[in-house]
Amino acid sequence: MKIEKLQINDCLKFADEIGKLLLETLSINLPKQRYSIKQAEQMVNDLAQYLLDGTAVVFAAFNEEDLIGFLWAYSRVVGSEKRMHLNHLAVKESSRGKGIGSMLMCELEEYTRANNYAGIDLLSSISNQRAISFYEKRGYLVERVQLYKEVQS
Repeated sequence: MKIEKLQINDCLKFADEIGKLLLETLSINLPKQRYSIKQAEQMVNDLAQYLLDGTAVVFAAFNEEDLIGFLWAYSRVVGSEKRMHLNHLAVKESSRGKGIGSMLMCELEEYTRANNYAGIDLLSSISNQRAISFYEKRGYLVERVQLYKEVQS
């Protein structure tokens, strides 16, 4: 098992795998939303553009030549702090519980330190207790709570 920083060509090479993982994590975190393969393809195309213009960083976990997980983050400013924002972390269901997510997070933390960011922030659905526990075990704290109200027309 190895972790690599992906470049645009890698993103395009593994577009199908990344798209499937995006759909899987979106269905867990936003269960009321329905995302299509076409939307996932667009997200991967957007990611490739972000890699091209240098506004995203992507680390991927490989077992042999198979992509089994990835992490997508980008830089942002919160108040006066420069932070990395973890946009997506996804590991294939068959590979979960083997430390792959932790290894990907370690790569992001090293990148964050090396590039003088204050820290890393992220969003998680309150219903995704497995993810919340994963992050809390790594020292992440709840900083804000996002509220939502559905308004019917």
